Amino acid sequence: MHQNSLPFKLEFSEDDSITAHAGLPIFMELYQALGIAGILDASIPRPSAHNGIHANAYIQSIVMLLIAGGQTMEDIRVLHADKTVRSLSGIERMPSSDAIGKYIKRETQSKVVGIQRASRAIAERVLRADERLDYTLDADAFEIISEKGEAEKNYKGNTGYMPMAAFISELDVCIASEFRAGNINPATRNLEIIEESVKAVREMGKEIKRIRLDSAGYQAEITNYCEEESIKYTITGRKDSSVLGSIGQIKHWEKFENQEVGETIHCMQAGNEAFRLIVLRRRVCGQLPLGLQGESKPAGGYEYYVIATNYVVREKSTEEVILWHRQRATSENYNKEVKSGIGLEYLPSGEYDANEVWYWIGLLAYNLVIAVKRLLLGGE
Repeated sequence: MHQNSLPFKLEFSEDDSITAHAGLPIFMELYQALGIAGILDASIPRPSAHNGIHANAYIQSIVMLLIAGGQTMEDIRVLHADKTVRSLSGIERMPSSDAIGKYIKRETQSKVVGIQRASRAIAERVLRADERLDYTLDADAFEIISEKGEAEKNYKGNTGYMPMAAFISELDVCIASEFRAGNINPATRNLEIIEESVKAVREMGKEIKRIRLDSAGYQAEITNYCEEESIKYTITGRKDSSVLGSIGQIKHWEKFENQEVGETIHCMQAGNEAFRLIVLRRRVCGQLPLGLQGESKPAGGYEYYVIATNYVVREKSTEEVILWHRQRATSENYNKEVKSGIGLEYLPSGEYDANEVWYWIGLLAYNLVIAVKRLLLGGE
């Protein structure tokens, strides 16, 4: 077959204006357009030294580093040497890796507050650009393994940190989060994260109308709050003795996929309202798995998976609740994206406060990536 020559030529060039990071200026253009630099510099005090670098110079450099695929502070050297991408991104003075290491350890609380404001501003801009008025909240704690310095052992036996993050499912943005030591129970302050998310969205004239949570969110204070705020929820139930007792009352089981499904009504001891308890069970051969902390060991030769929900049958059938709740796996994907995509699976310091600053810069970078997708690249 005859091959036509391609309509271009390849030539070697020694021009140092060529860059391997040509996409970064797009992110930095939106970064500037959203006023992130101004928010950071207004929120975070400038160093006392006469020639001190503004907060934005440090934080924007780290954001660029994380979006470009870097993880360690030493990786900033690659961008530092890239004069073209620095020029296109409007960065006149990029700090060294040593300077960044010292920066994230100084006056950390003011930095955290400023970065939180900047990250929230990006999320709000994405929300305001969206035509929808109500949203779904997916919230979950996730593990960051680290054996450095002040890291604590978690319930899995690993040393590290256990932050919690809440995402708007329809838009992927992170609307609220909390950085935590590894020994903090994943069930801690779930309600506060939810309340913060609801308030932030409500301030824009919109609403969180649906919530999906794992078993850490199976708490009476959360179901009570959802009822008070007219929020629909699906929550993975904890298989405590009370829940197993309710399961024992189910007489009718139907085939569902390769399992059986049954349904009953249940109420927590401190709960204000009863709710539907949808139960999937499958027969287990051999030794049954142990339950999580606070759960009873499965009995009767079955392994159970429980969903608590205040959706009534006319709103969602049993099958629809199951399929809807399965979509909370999206939050697991968000966590993976934050860790693997943005690089927060690695935290650079042995000090808790410095790692908290780095974590929040990572979430700022994550929300900026989502904003580019939503505001510049057509949405999805």
